[in-house]
Amino acid sequence: MKLVMAKRYNLQLKSLDLSKFNEDPDFATMFCGLFHSPILKEAIEIISQNIPDLEILLLNDNKISRIDNVTMVSKLPNLKSVNMANNRIQNVATLSLVFKDCPLLELNLKGNPFVEKLRSRYRNEIAKKFPTVKVLDGEPLVSTENNITTLPPAKASFFCQIEGTDIVRQFLEQYFLILDSANRAPLADAYHEDALLSTEENSWTEKGLC
Repeated sequence: MKLVMAKRYNLQLKSLDLSKFNEDPDFATMFCGLFHSPILKEAIEIISQNIPDLEILLLNDNKISRIDNVTMVSKLPNLKSVNMANNRIQNVATLSLVFKDCPLLELNLKGNPFVEKLRSRYRNEIAKKFPTVKVLDGEPLVSTENNITTLPPAKASFFCQIEGTDIVRQFLEQYFLILDSANRAPLADAYHEDALLSTEENSWTEKGLC
């Protein structure tokens, strides 16, 4: 395993390509699938012991379904980019636990089952669980939940001039008194003859949500 990993390491880029690991020609007579937890754990241990300054790790296309028991990843303090595309990860929470101590800037997770499950919430979930990540699946990662418009401060009233307070209150009292009565006809006098009213309704609902 060490020999195959050594030939796949790029010293200049500090990158290790373990994609389709079991399909390497050097494993023609043996099994070394990273989807088998003990083998994946051994591979990560070799990395932490021999190339702790690794910055880029490619684990895509390995049929990996479990990664929560790979604790040695925490010993890779310089890991900035991880490619886990086209595996079988079911839960994004396991990934966040494994890579929580790594200063990740880039992630590739497309092709995993949890991506389809999360649907439109996918990018926001990744942004929350990996706050340092700037690029997801090759595209800039921006959480829409962070783009919250700041509301104006609350006030007891918004009267421009205090002198108009009594007039406005008197109007509102009379308006709602008539509105709640059996005869609303007198309210016609409260509107300008060219007054308009517009309404808007969003009838779109996301599939799967009530």
